[in-house]
Amino acid sequence: IASMIVARGGQGDMAIANAVGSNVFDILFGLGLPWLIADLVFQTQKCGEFVGIFVDVDGIVGAALLLYGTVIFYIVVLAISKWQLNKTTALIYFITYLVIITVLMLNEYCVGGFTWKAYNFNCASNA
Repeated sequence: IASMIVARGGQGDMAIANAVGSNVFDILFGLGLPWLIADLVFQTQKCGEFVGIFVDVDGIVGAALLLYGTVIFYIVVLAISKWQLNKTTALIYFITYLVIITVLMLNEYCVGGFTWKAYNFNCASNA
């Protein structure tokens, strides 16, 4: 709601910064904090070593590279457009969003054998 209010007030840059910042905050605290608490609360000891919760990280490198690439692309597009948001920049971001969603779905459902996961059970070769 805050992004819509400032965007309607003519401050599109602030609206984009709010949207990006809130997503980063949600990811860091929405995932990191519960995992930290669960790891501290549900620790067990096996063979003399503490073992916390298990988090499946298969494919996380590809997803992290996609995330970093997206952030770099976001900054480059803003720099090229002289830090101004306009319809062309919005169209570029929208098309980029569609491409990213397509890549993620191709990866998850192993369309055409494409996946960066070592054990994607949607792929016939990994099943």
